[in-house]
Amino acid sequence: MAIKLALSRFVGSVAYVASFVAITLLKKLLMRKDWGGLIFPASDVVAVCKITEMHVRQNTGPNQKPLRGRGVNATIVNNVLAFLVGSTVFDGLSDHDLGNEPLSNHRVMLMKNIANEYTLIRLFHQCKTVTRLVQGQSCRSVLGKTVLLKGQ
Repeated sequence: MAIKLALSRFVGSVAYVASFVAITLLKKLLMRKDWGGLIFPASDVVAVCKITEMHVRQNTGPNQKPLRGRGVNATIVNNVLAFLVGSTVFDGLSDHDLGNEPLSNHRVMLMKNIANEYTLIRLFHQCKTVTRLVQGQSCRSVLGKTVLLKGQ
């Protein structure tokens, strides 16, 4: 099953966030040091991140309102996993999972971790953007001594 995405051409930055996700997962999965080099994510990691971005945008709607409520992250991750069932993402791990129990499917666990990390980054960015809109420009970055006079 080929994965077609309906995202705009400005979503090329998803690959950059996917590289951050790959770095954080590398620490968890491989316990190996890269000595500071840039890690390029595999095409499957980028595909999972793009699908996650698509589901985040579907949940925010056309007004791009911030996501609220309990379990937003889990809902998005579950939607992504439901979308990826039967896809060819991480098909190289199919033989690896033959000896494992169904609940310890490493392919599904890897997709879940990638979607979870990407969703957390997106939600953090969304909250930070809303906070900037509500609070306005920070005095600390504009005027250093005004901070002491305003009591911030």
